[in-house]
Amino acid sequence: VEDESPLIVIGHPDGDVLLTEKFLIAYRLKEALEARQPDRRVRIVPIQSFGQQRATDEALIVISPHSQSALA
Repeated sequence: VEDESPLIVIGHPDGDVLLTEKFLIAYRLKEALEARQPDRRVRIVPIQSFGQQRATDEALIVISPHSQSALA
């Protein structure tokens, strides 16, 4: 079995896929982080998921609809 790509979670309260300029910025940041630290799993999550339990080897990029930028 091949290694799975890092999990990317993108969402909206209504479950629609969120493809915005913010997500593209977050995705570029995710790629850069993974390139620098290949052993680190990076996930992009909506602000509603922030604060939930996460693995110690996992980095989160949180997208908030209320902010002009992604939060690392």
